[in-house]
Amino acid sequence: MAEGTWVPYEQLLKQLHISERAVRDFRAQGIFLPGEHYYRVGNGTKNGRLVFHLEGCRKSLLKLTVEVEKKAKAAKAVTYDKEYLDELIQEVH
Repeated sequence: MAEGTWVPYEQLLKQLHISERAVRDFRAQGIFLPGEHYYRVGNGTKNGRLVFHLEGCRKSLLKLTVEVEKKAKAAKAVTYDKEYLDELIQEVH
């Protein structure tokens, strides 16, 4: 298990400034992984209290932010179809 600060669910929400829904989504999407980013307290039951690795969760969110920004930047890139590119090339020559 990772060294660092392990915090209860409620504190994670405050420390990372995220919502309960965001945490559920990050778990469902595999961004927060069991045994790496969080564990359950209470005989391994499904309803056990969740405890999160603060630094690990923050690192995963930073990585996600970079990926999202790269995709957004790529989506804004100007693209041309082949015909238009051919026209531009003809104008240059």
